[in-house]
This record gives sequence, C-alpha cells and structure tokens, in this order.
Amino acid sequence: MLVFHAKELMEAQAKGGRAYREFLRTDAMSAGVYALPAGAEDKQKPHSEDEIYYVLSGRAKFFFD
Repeated sequence: MLVFHAKELMEAQAKGGRAYREFLRTDAMSAGVYALPAGAEDKQKPHSEDEIYYVLSGRAKFFFD
C-alpha cells in the first residue's frame, strides 16, 4: 500500500516551479498535484483518460460539456 501526504505533495509541487507535478505512475493510472493561483483558468485540453479533481485548499468551479 502506498501512502501520500497532501502537505508533502503540495510542498514538492511548489518547489518544482511548475503547475503540475506527477507523484504516481503505474500501468493502470497516474496521479499528480496541479496547483493554480486564485482566479486562474485551467488551460489543459481534455484527456483521453478519466480524471479526478480534488481541491485541497480554496474553492473551485468545474464546468464540462
């Protein structure tokens, strides 16, 4: 079993200087931390895989077609 701590993941992402930092990759899935400043828009294009968004701090609005 793998255990990840949100605080540590967020700190590592912030130190990396990029909006996205992957922390897990297996044949079945990958996971990462994607941090945006307040008021920012997610400019990513839709992916072919399913996605899960989990807000660790602040608030978010999610719109989809």
